[in-house]
Amino acid sequence: MTPIVRLLIEGAQDREIADRLHLGLRTVERRISCTMTRYGLRNRFQLGALALHLGWLAGDDVAGAITPPAPSRRG
Repeated sequence: MTPIVRLLIEGAQDREIADRLHLGLRTVERRISCTMTRYGLRNRFQLGALALHLGWLAGDDVAGAITPPAPSRRG
């Protein structure tokens, strides 16, 4: 589950996750749904928060996903 959750936190859509992990779209949707049901979660934000809380993701996995982009310099 960790690769799917990591990609969700990075902002990937289900189709992109499926393509990147060489899985079917329905497989990705089902794995996300089953995990959310298992933990009683109502949305994907809660899934990301739970992943961080339970240590499913290493700090390096998340750092790039939550760091805001540098402001653009317009001259």
